[in-house]
Amino acid sequence: LERQQQLEAQSRAFSALASQATLFDPEDADSLAQLTAIASATVGVRRVSLWRRVDGGEWLVCDNCYDRESDGHTQGSRLARADLPQFFVVVDRGDELMVRRADSDPRTAELHRVYLLPFGCEALLAVPIVNRGTTIGSVWFEDEKRAADWSPETRTFARAIAGMLA
Repeated sequence: LERQQQLEAQSRAFSALASQATLFDPEDADSLAQLTAIASATVGVRRVSLWRRVDGGEWLVCDNCYDRESDGHTQGSRLARADLPQFFVVVDRGDELMVRRADSDPRTAELHRVYLLPFGCEALLAVPIVNRGTTIGSVWFEDEKRAADWSPETRTFARAIAGMLA
């Protein structure tokens, strides 16, 4: 029953997203704000953020982050390769990350300390945004503690959003 409810919520979200093609315009801050809010509500995670690689991959810049708890958006956060070398290895390879405890995973421990922990998040699902074979960014689902792994439906939904953004 829970899985069916999740699929129905995602189906409604896809309908909403499909009817608003401008939500995938990276130059339109309002559309990205709508996209992250819809994704957060659909999946039930605390935060959804969209990240872009800049300066030859030396930085990740947040184009939009929606926090369900505060019902607010932020943008412009920057994460440096020099501060997060283990995490950037994953980004460079274009790997998908599914982590329940970011503080205890070597790939995300640094990220947890400087970014996730201050926002009260422990779990991370990061799906690369790939355009013509090159990773240009990432979609992040950030959540408080998770009792179980990220569901296949949630991963599929994140991949679909990443594909649309590509």
